[in-house]
Order: sequence, then structure tokens, then C-alpha cells
Amino acid sequence: MNKGDRFQTNSCGWLVVDQYVSPREVYVRFLDTRKTKVIAQARDIRSGLVKNPNYPSVFGVGYFGQGEYSSKAHPLIYHVWYNMLRRCYHYCAQNKDLSYVGCTVCRQWQCFQNFCEWYLSQKHHDQEGMDIDKDILKRGNKVYSPKYCSLVPYEINVLFTKSNRTRGEFLIGVSRRKNGKFVTHCNVEGKGKYLGQFNTELEAHRAYKEAKEAEIKRVAREWKIYLDREVYLALLKYKVGKND
Repeated sequence: MNKGDRFQTNSCGWLVVDQYVSPREVYVRFLDTRKTKVIAQARDIRSGLVKNPNYPSVFGVGYFGQGEYSSKAHPLIYHVWYNMLRRCYHYCAQNKDLSYVGCTVCRQWQCFQNFCEWYLSQKHHDQEGMDIDKDILKRGNKVYSPKYCSLVPYEINVLFTKSNRTRGEFLIGVSRRKNGKFVTHCNVEGKGKYLGQFNTELEAHRAYKEAKEAEIKRVAREWKIYLDREVYLALLKYKVGKND
């Protein structure tokens, strides 16, 4: 095995030998856009088993990168990262939840090393039941990135779960009875609460809006110690739109 020899890997394209020191220490470079360099064993090179840490192996976008973080050492963070990519780049996930159509992950977070570093820097990252949220700080945000994302308790994140497939033809929170009256319900403290019957769709929506905004404030105050200040303030100011 000599400098300049090329070998094809089983799943990461071609590599070239830069320096042969011993059968257990061979410096190679992958022929990709990042010119990734690794140390490998000669037998793995010949068998095509050498992995490129910068190869987009997760849904054609995500890659592990080179650094101290790994899926074995940080399985929970890897799970969050994997599912974030899945929601954005796997067609089956988007077919189940239309709200993720058009969502992307910023280039920085396509690398697991960068995402893991950000995650570990977040307040209460070691608290169980934390979810990654992308649109409390910026309504309608479609890009997962450190600028607008934050870790929030599940109880906060679930407040904004949308059911686009089951939404009816009326304003959010509103349905119509056979007698022509409009009714509305809202989840309060984990249970569905009947808010009343109204003559107009707009009246019913206003009742829902008032109850929903009050519930968001209540839950925000309950979980305040687990929230970044910007997220907490955004929740207190949150206004329900007609088509949320």
C-alpha cells in the first residue's frame, strides 16, 4: 500500500492513501468536498469498511462529523437529532404530519458534533422530558437552527401541536352542530373543556382564543424555571391566530 493508492469504500465513496506508517496506522483522505482525513487500518481499507465521518448518512443530509461527541456517549441527544432530521427529510414522517412540510435543518446542525455541542449548552438539557421547539420565538419558523430553537418541557411543546389532517372548515377550535350553532372546546390542564355554544363562528373562536391563551400563560408559569427568559416572555405574549 503506497501513497496515492485509491480504494473504494462500501458506502462512503473513494479514499486515497496519504501516508502508510504501519498496517494499523494508515493516513487516508476521502475524495469528497470536505477532504476528510482519518487514520485507518490497512485491512479495513482493502475491505471497504472505512467510514467517512462527514458522509451524509442520515436521511441524505446529516453526518456525524469529527469530534468528541458520539451516538454511544450521547444516545438521548442523538435521538433528538435523528428525529429532527427525520421530520424534515423523510417523506413518511411528513405524510403523517403536514405541518413539517417545507421544514429544514440549518447546515450547522446537519453535523451531529455541532448539534450536540449546542444541546449540552442549553438550560436544563439534562432534565427528562425536554423537547426541541423551533417556532415559539419565531411564529411559523420552518428552519431548525440555534437562532430560534430552544429546549422546552413536553408540556409546553404539546400546547402547539397541530392536527392539520383533522382540522375542519372552521376557525381553529370551532365546530358546528346540526342545529347551526357553533361550539368550541379547549384542552385545559390536560382535559378537554367545553367552552359553550355560540351564534357565530367568530364568537366561538374568540372564546377558544381566550381560553387557549390563558392556558399557555398558566403552563408557562408552571414550568418557568425550565425555560429560557426569551421563551418564557414569548409565551406570556402569545396570541392565538385564526388559523393556528
